[in-house]
Amino acid sequence: MIIAVDFDGTLALDEYPGIGEQTDEMRILTTLLRQAQYEKHSVILDTCRAGDRLQEAVLWLKNTAHFSPDFVNENVPERIEQFGGDTRKISADLYIEDSAAGFTFEGAFAALCEALRVLPASTPQSILQEAHGLVYGDRAAQHGDIHVTFPEIAERWSLELGKTIRAYQVARCMAEVKAVRQRYGEYDRDDYTDQVGYLEIACRLKEGEQCHQATR
Repeated sequence: MIIAVDFDGTLALDEYPGIGEQTDEMRILTTLLRQAQYEKHSVILDTCRAGDRLQEAVLWLKNTAHFSPDFVNENVPERIEQFGGDTRKISADLYIEDSAAGFTFEGAFAALCEALRVLPASTPQSILQEAHGLVYGDRAAQHGDIHVTFPEIAERWSLELGKTIRAYQVARCMAEVKAVRQRYGEYDRDDYTDQVGYLEIACRLKEGEQCHQATR
């Protein structure tokens, strides 16, 4: 499968010509794209950026998001052969772009998850499925409710650091630990799965916090 993904507003907040930060949803998307590459899908960075601005985006993805697309603003060789040249339009099976009608990150996650499932039976379970099991399955039962354990960890960190730490920030920090391990250590699938799981927990806790504030 060929996946085309936009940059500004999709992999990083749109602050063109600068580059914004990644939201939790963008981090999850990036992790899923890495998983797609691991499972032999091709990922094309499909962006209007060109010249120096394009090179800045590619370097930012490599150094900050720890992700390198297979192709940048160019078609895969088999599509070039099929159409008799590298057409201006990127040919892909799945397009992920924030400006697309009805785009949501949840929809992108669902489409990627579906794509990762369309694989031979011998292919490992997708990390999105594994992470879901970690957060809501046996490990959740083993380690307790995230709405209880992470606030308690946040309290302990707050005492140790002398500043207020929120529950969702604990999960964000744990996800960053996994990101660093991915960058410097040998490949370990569990690091990718755990990162997605921690980002899911961070989203849940942040949403719960916002809901609580809205009802006060």
